Amino acid sequence: DAIGKPTEHLKFNFYSTLVCVILSPFLIFGILFPRLELYGFAIASSISSFVAMFLGLIYVKDYISSHFSQEDIKQESYIRSLIFFFFKNLKISIPAIGAQFIAVSTFIVFMRASESGGVEHQAATFILANIISIFLLTSSATGATLAGLSGRLVGNGKTKEAKKLIYDTVIVSGTFALVISLIFFLFPNHIVDGFSNDDEVISVGSKVVRVFSPGLFFLICGMMLINTLVALGDTKFVILLEFVAHFILLIPSLLIFGILMKANSLYIWLIVSLYFAILFFASLSRFNKLHLEEF
Repeated sequence: DAIGKPTEHLKFNFYSTLVCVILSPFLIFGILFPRLELYGFAIASSISSFVAMFLGLIYVKDYISSHFSQEDIKQESYIRSLIFFFFKNLKISIPAIGAQFIAVSTFIVFMRASESGGVEHQAATFILANIISIFLLTSSATGATLAGLSGRLVGNGKTKEAKKLIYDTVIVSGTFALVISLIFFLFPNHIVDGFSNDDEVISVGSKVVRVFSPGLFFLICGMMLINTLVALGDTKFVILLEFVAHFILLIPSLLIFGILMKANSLYIWLIVSLYFAILFFASLSRFNKLHLEEF
């Protein structure tokens, strides 16, 4: 985008995300590296990150070589500009770094809370966490791409078209999310069976998957909207929303019901479903009141 190549930016997002989405099922279901299926999504994410890095280098290589000579790069002013640019981007990235910290800390508390239900509940929780990671990645990438497209429409003075694009994408994504939720609700045994042959894990896991199936709808649509807001520059609202949802609802509920009251993972996933529902309705309400001209 910065060098005037928005199409390449969209390709960059699409290809790197596609690599992760394609690899994830093979790694999560143990088709590749069967002993590492619980770490499947993490491995797929790491591989896609390297793919993204090399794609980025390929896309900007010609631009750099045509606009900067070896003499320019060696100049002190160029080095100072590079350092300044690095720290400027670091400052901009602070909200994203904070969000990642919140996500990691929440996941640790989440897995600790699931231990109270026994090994079967913890295994079921880990399995479902791996599955929803794929939808989190896809919806986040969709949101970032949607923001890029709508942002360009706003830049060209086409605010109504930008809002229509956002709402049309929400409808399409919502339909997809509804179908996925129904599949999870109707066939939970088949989904868990792909990860474990243990009868107890399948029994517990199918209940967990069915309980969380409505939450998948809110997860897919909500995370897409939130990432669209972030990419449009409305980071203050997103940070405030996630802070309230995490530290006033999600983490205290996990601590109370999971660790103190030792409730099983069914109640834990009900809390998670409520959390994603709040994110979805809050971000959707924000879009209804949003004036895209502000961005």
